Order: sequence, then C-alpha cells, then structure tokens
Amino acid sequence: MNTMEKLHNLNISEEDTYRICRNGTETIDHLFFACPYSRKVMVIVGDWLGLLLPYQDLMEWRLRITGSKMKQGIINATINACLYHIWNQRNRSRIELSLLRPNLLALQIIEEMRRRVSAGLTAPVKNMDRSFIQSITGGEGG
Repeated sequence: MNTMEKLHNLNISEEDTYRICRNGTETIDHLFFACPYSRKVMVIVGDWLGLLLPYQDLMEWRLRITGSKMKQGIINATINACLYHIWNQRNRSRIELSLLRPNLLALQIIEEMRRRVSAGLTAPVKNMDRSFIQSITGGEGG
C-alpha cells in the first residue's frame, strides 16, 4: 500500500482520485509521472535542460543524467524542484481549489533554477560545463 492509499484509508485524504486531472488513483507514480499535468511540467523543464522526457519514473530520470558533477547536480536539483512544486500544486488544488497552468508552473521552476544556478556560480566554470550553463542561464557561464 502506498502513502496516498494509506492517507485515504485513514480518512486523512477524502478521496483517492487525483484531483488535478481527475483521471486516476492518487498514487506517487500517478502524481509525478502519469498525470498529464505533471508530465507537461516535466517535459517543459526537461526540454529546458536538454533532456528527452518524460521518463516513467524518478529512477529513470536520475539514471539518465550524464555529464560533469556540476551538470548532474543542477539536473538533480531541478528534478527536486519539479517534485516540490508539483506536490505544492497538488496541495493547493485540494486546499485552495486553484491550480497554476502547467506551462506557468514549468516557467516558474525554470526561472527559480536560473536564479539558483546563476547565484551559485562563484568560480569560473570549466570548459566542459560552459555551454550547458550558457544554455540554461542565458548568460556567459563564467
């Protein structure tokens, strides 16, 4: 039994149908990977990172990450940001009965990550990372 089913069975969650898309049981896999809303967010953000998405699960995302430690760190942080923001939208849809459109949420995630990456560039970027950093920040890349 997954976490969402447990919440439903304990009457913490009043329904087990996923509220965002109303198209499936609210499970972790559905929330982050099968839901059309989440898939659209992931595809837009993945395109920004230069990844071919969507993958079917988080492990597949993480296993496909290649490149330097810097690039892997940025992609992992971006995946975590996607999961965090999708979870927040899930909660917002339940509490406030409102939801950002997936393309707007993806743009918010991209802007947040651009700021985080730019702020984290305190040393010159290695040549192998320069084009990746330039592509995601729109800047010089150190």
